Formats: sequence, structure tokens, C-alpha cells
Amino acid sequence: MSTLTMPEASHPQAAGKTGARFTAAPRGEELTEIAGLIKAGNVRVYLAKVFELEAAVQALDYLANEHVHGKVVLHISD
Repeated sequence: MSTLTMPEASHPQAAGKTGARFTAAPRGEELTEIAGLIKAGNVRVYLAKVFELEAAVQALDYLANEHVHGKVVLHISD
């Protein structure tokens, strides 16, 4: 499953499996509920890596070329 591109059928982990691309449209009430679950400690958010905004190109490269587990964040300001 990928949110970026259709998974490659030639990928070793894809042998004998099918791939799909998934995207979702965020809705305010759902995002508020999710934020509450995170704040209460019922849901954990895993950060793979944080990049400064100036390194956005490197962040995209990291997403495209690495097997990322967790969220990739662009740090904009303090």
C-alpha cells in the first residue's frame, strides 16, 4: 500500500501480491477526533525523520528512496 505512487510489481516484497495506491481527503471533525486520541495517549505517532524546511527536497528524496516507517516532518519554525 502506498500513498505516493503505485507500488512496483517487480519489488521483491510484491511477488505474488497486488499493490494499491490509497489517498484520503481529511475532514475537520475526524482530524479533531484523531488529535484528541493522540493527546490522550490512545494513539502513537511514529516520526521517521524531521527535516528543516530548507531540506524539503531531501525529505522528498528520503520518502521516494527509503523504506520509511513513520511520518516524515518538515520543521517550519519554532
